[in-house]
Amino acid sequence: MPGILLLLLVLLLPLWVPARAPANPLETFGFGSRWVAMGGAVTALVDDVASIYYNPAGLIHPTSVELMAGYFYADPHLVVNDYDIEEDPVSGVVAGFALPPFEIGPIKMGGGAAIHVPDKRVARTLAIPYDQPTFVRYGARNQRMVVMTPFAFEIFPWLSVGATVSMFMRTSGGPDFVLREDRPENRGLWSEGSISTSQRPSFFPSAGVQVRPLDWLRLGFCYRGKNEVLYKVPMKVHIEPLYIFPGNNLFPILGESLIDLNQHVYSFFAPEEFSFGFGFDLGDTLKIGLDLTLSRWGALRQPAPEGATYYSGGIAQLVPANPNYPLPPPGYSDVLTPAVGAEIKALSFSLWELFVRAGYRYRPNPAPAPSGWNNFLDNETHIFSGGLGLQFLRLKERLKVIDGPVRLDLHGQYSWLVEEKSREINPVADAYGDLAYRGSVFNGGVTLVIDF
Repeated sequence: MPGILLLLLVLLLPLWVPARAPANPLETFGFGSRWVAMGGAVTALVDDVASIYYNPAGLIHPTSVELMAGYFYADPHLVVNDYDIEEDPVSGVVAGFALPPFEIGPIKMGGGAAIHVPDKRVARTLAIPYDQPTFVRYGARNQRMVVMTPFAFEIFPWLSVGATVSMFMRTSGGPDFVLREDRPENRGLWSEGSISTSQRPSFFPSAGVQVRPLDWLRLGFCYRGKNEVLYKVPMKVHIEPLYIFPGNNLFPILGESLIDLNQHVYSFFAPEEFSFGFGFDLGDTLKIGLDLTLSRWGALRQPAPEGATYYSGGIAQLVPANPNYPLPPPGYSDVLTPAVGAEIKALSFSLWELFVRAGYRYRPNPAPAPSGWNNFLDNETHIFSGGLGLQFLRLKERLKVIDGPVRLDLHGQYSWLVEEKSREINPVADAYGDLAYRGSVFNGGVTLVIDF
């Protein structure tokens, strides 16, 4: 009975944690070279530090303290009408640790932590006009730091569950300016302003299950919550009364005024996902993974900035009010993404072993055809991956602090964005005309895993 209650607790955790949080570059480029090389088809198989992202239930498997450190570099080449838009690369350090499980009565519990630290900036968000052709998936949403804290429980020898929470500190606020006229009585005073900000945490939950009904068969499920953060940027501009002053006579031309701009933008989106996995595990000899992921891109809200501008005082008599027409929703659709991956032991010697890995993922296009009002782009994408793993054995005899083998993993991944074309629908609203867009993304990296 305690095991069943604990299982329900972990599975219902994402319903209690707010599911609005910033997006995750790991959703686009993966976590850990071994599993990226297998196409990310690892929901049922993952069993090391990378479980923190792919399926936290797998965190119950490490038998000693496991440390992981690595680096990846992803370089997108995105082309619109034969012009490379020069999207920024995404790169940084990935690291984490897993603790060996300890027993709480009949139940085993494991834990750890993981982090991705970009090497260019901690986070970046961009407010891009709605009609500018933009690849939503590969833009600023991937430019952010990720911190994850997990826990896992083994309910029965054949069943484990786990959950992960990722935290992000979001900042909001804006400037407040006072504009002063350059006139004699203002001598020594200048236009001035201040910026006020506030910080509050956002949380991204995930939860997973792994089932081992047979020695060679693995089943897995992982839920990842929707990623999204709302940025509000209020801006106030105070304008002192304006005069013309021929001689010593002041003549007012504009009374004291206030311009109040309230802008907001939804950023860092990643869809709510449900991943189902099957794994065939023949030990170190061969592993095969099959995954099917439902990504709810239909929940994407308008990522272009929206807002209203209010005028009061003298300027309100000169400037018409901003009608603040709402922008249409982007109209994305939910998609099903299949993936397959495999790992095989190619060579084995007394001091080292070589593993070869390969994977494939097909990602349908969730975006509608550009309409002029919404020029958000995406493509049908084929993702090919591969890699090598070199495992060093018997190091425990030489290095007493090491408890198990040391593994060095390499991966390379190529995403082919199939060219798509759209015809101009509304020549009045659409300043860009017909569009032809395509691209490719190369993602390469290395990971070192050590057991202590």
